[in-house]
Amino acid sequence: LWVKLYMCRSVSSGTLFASSEQRHLFTTSTKALNKRNSFALTPKRLKYQHQAISKRIHYGKFIAESKFLEAPDIYSKHIRNEDRQAIWNELSNFKVEELLLKRVFNKASAYVQDITDDGALETYKIQPEALVRIYKDLIIPMTKEVEVDYLMVRI
Repeated sequence: LWVKLYMCRSVSSGTLFASSEQRHLFTTSTKALNKRNSFALTPKRLKYQHQAISKRIHYGKFIAESKFLEAPDIYSKHIRNEDRQAIWNELSNFKVEELLLKRVFNKASAYVQDITDDGALETYKIQPEALVRIYKDLIIPMTKEVEVDYLMVRI
């Protein structure tokens, strides 16, 4: 719930995105889906996008709990010292992140193609690279932030 409220407040105030480029990346996906001038669906789609992102970020709590149970001594030491950066570093697994980004790219390449009535592939509704950047620059860091926040109140 905290992340959902934070995201709603952040999106409405414009602070969810660190830069205008990130804001543009996020809103471009919705505009691309509204290619046929069906802009009435934009608020509904934004709501579903925010809910999906919130759900994805909330899974970070389960990941944090799992990692804590694997190495409670390490995390307990960092939590007692209130060393958020050390916790962040312990949570980071760059191999897994790279695999995730490749998976996002492959799924986006397959699912966001614009198909004509005769079955021919036109173009992408949104560039797969843009979705990878959204994951890399927004979703993964926000997930880690939730994980760190969760662990800071864990013990």
